Amino acid sequence: MKIKTMNEKRFSELAEKYFDGSLSQNERELFDLIVSSNDEYRALFAQYQELFDTFTHIRIKNSIGNVLNETNSQRKSIESKPRSNQFLLIYRQISQYSAAAVIALLVVVGTLYITGYFSIKKEQVSSYTQLKNNLIDISKLQTSIINSFNNGTRKIENYASGTCFPVSTNGYFVTSLHLVRNFENAYVSSAKDTTRFSARIILKDSLHDIAIIKVVDTLFQSFKSVPFIIKHADINIGEYVFTLGYSKNDVVFNDGTVSSSTGYMDDSTAYQLSIPANPGNSGGPILNNKGEVVGILLAKNLNSDNATYALKSNYIYDLVQNLTSDTLEAPVVVKKQQVRSSDKVQMIKQIQPFIFKLEVY
Repeated sequence: MKIKTMNEKRFSELAEKYFDGSLSQNERELFDLIVSSNDEYRALFAQYQELFDTFTHIRIKNSIGNVLNETNSQRKSIESKPRSNQFLLIYRQISQYSAAAVIALLVVVGTLYITGYFSIKKEQVSSYTQLKNNLIDISKLQTSIINSFNNGTRKIENYASGTCFPVSTNGYFVTSLHLVRNFENAYVSSAKDTTRFSARIILKDSLHDIAIIKVVDTLFQSFKSVPFIIKHADINIGEYVFTLGYSKNDVVFNDGTVSSSTGYMDDSTAYQLSIPANPGNSGGPILNNKGEVVGILLAKNLNSDNATYALKSNYIYDLVQNLTSDTLEAPVVVKKQQVRSSDKVQMIKQIQPFIFKLEVY
């Protein structure tokens, strides 16, 4: 399908708004998507960024120059005064130079802040990428975004998808908080049964980036059992682990090992894993060779091949324990491991029906 293009004038207008910080967060993400999905846009964006950085440097240089010129003018005026007040004048001169230095520093910091320099550099430096999937159909989505930008409309439907899995038999699921945080509507579905069930957030753990959601759809039927338990003990470096998740419309399997007992920047609440991961894997379970849940996949490192990060399962276990004790709402937590087969293929067959796709709007 041919993708409708955006003319260069409109692209330059959006690029300018991108760099000066006037685009909304949603518009910035969508503009990033346009740039990353098209080589021509990517090259054009790089040119505008270089131009923007050049103008930023010139503005800073001119601002400092104006401050220093003003200070020099004042200094010459002071030097022309009678020498009888020389001591006082020297004191004032020193004070004014100090003030000029402070003003120059404030001009630099202020200019960088106003132009969005710090936020842009922060985004460029950060290699920790959360794995929610904002891509439905890249061709359709890109055309929709371009049409919206070209028409000058600002409201664009926001969509993301990821993975979730049950922590009880009666409709409680765990997923990543960053996936559901800014959305009003949530739906879960499985590859086995494509019926989409509405759900709502029950409990959030912002510190560890996880959330418990509950299916509230009357069509949903509780599970007779869930094949895996949430392990609440650490695992060791070198142990085999695997994950199942919705990086596309069907469940995708990936495996690897625990490469570090700490996560990104030595985070002791997470593991680093040598598992390939893609957008959509966020919220998927990390399981060991017994089929026990030992973590939940949250992010990957863009600067390191196959370096992904998973929150340790004991934090999932603790969150489930904090749910309401009301008998009508309390989760029926699985306490006995149902997976018995040591054969990996058979184990996956038992677990796969309980890995759900989570879509949010």
